[in-house]
Amino acid sequence: MENLYNVLGVNENASSEEIKKKYRKLSLQHHPDRGGDAEMFKKISTAYDVLGDVEKKRKYDNERKNPFASMFGGSGGNSHND
Repeated sequence: MENLYNVLGVNENASSEEIKKKYRKLSLQHHPDRGGDAEMFKKISTAYDVLGDVEKKRKYDNERKNPFASMFGGSGGNSHND
């Protein structure tokens, strides 16, 4: 799994505002309609979809810290409520 923080070029402690600013900058730079790389644009969009949403970001961070938690129904016991 690719590190979504690296895709956006932000650190793990970045604020929501920093994540949003970096996403906007990179999405304009890599947008296919502006001559950018379509694959990179998809990666950037996926990263922002997760990191830009508080709940998805929390889940992503938890799974990064304990990659086996989701495999065994961890993550606070609510893995069946997705």
